[in-house]
Amino acid sequence: MRRQPIVGVMGGGTADSADAATLAQAREVGRRLAAGGALLLCGGLGGVMEAAARGAREGGGRVIGVLPFAPGEGEPNPFIDCALLTGLGDGRNYVNAHTSDVLIALRGGPGTLSEIALALKLGVPVVLLDAWDFLAGQPALGPLGPLGDGPAVHVRSAEDAVAAAFRLIGFAAGEAFERPFAYPAMPDQSAVREQLLRVLEQGGTPMSVDLPTLIATYVAAENRGDMETLSQCFAEHAVVRDEGQTIAGLDAIKRWKAETKRKYRHTIEPLASAQRDGKTIVTNRVTGNFPGSPIDLQFIFEIDGDRIVSLEIR
Repeated sequence: MRRQPIVGVMGGGTADSADAATLAQAREVGRRLAAGGALLLCGGLGGVMEAAARGAREGGGRVIGVLPFAPGEGEPNPFIDCALLTGLGDGRNYVNAHTSDVLIALRGGPGTLSEIALALKLGVPVVLLDAWDFLAGQPALGPLGPLGDGPAVHVRSAEDAVAAAFRLIGFAAGEAFERPFAYPAMPDQSAVREQLLRVLEQGGTPMSVDLPTLIATYVAAENRGDMETLSQCFAEHAVVRDEGQTIAGLDAIKRWKAETKRKYRHTIEPLASAQRDGKTIVTNRVTGNFPGSPIDLQFIFEIDGDRIVSLEIR
């Protein structure tokens, strides 16, 4: 398929495994990847992941976060545009390596090392940025110079890392990139895979419909599995009608949201929005672990001030 290249940026998630210089490198890598037209993929949490995601956002790019937890179990960093809530724990490292077209690895710990190893085993090229020097002694990797043509190269700057990553996958900024979509076939990952596929099909822009700010916040929080932000979208006395049920009151809505997210692992993609009789009607494509997925449903919002007082899904 013709799409943006996916460049995985891996590195330490804590201060112990990523110092200030490493975080600055990660941020610059993110900015340069965005400027070159790539999608940045990371583990979606802190440290190098957050720094790289922040840089991509600053550069006008989009960021995929592959999270280890399931919906409702945690939140991505604030610079993630497409949060993939895998529920795989450390198994998400395999997703990171498999889904990336090329990996840029900065300083990190055992998790980062596992992603480097998995990428090399899968045939995904790796750029080592100012770290992992001991790998130069591994004969299977060949020379690790900045212009090497083996499975891994070693560079010292963010600029060289991005240039090497693009060279290794034959991509030039502004040119078409055509390659099969590589999210791994794993149990219970179909909804996550479809979520990412939609982002790729839309050129990395997961939402193109103009929505009121409150509803845009609701959609983004829904897709991240951010229950705290979702609950803040509703009034204390709000009512939701869905699948023949009436859910009344904020506490009941919180329980309903958490339960449906665990059950269906769904995401929503706005397709159209209209105003009618004082209500906002948003047509969403809903993708998840349920028969007939994906389906298009109408979300009918009634808003009072800065809160949702009524939501009907049909």
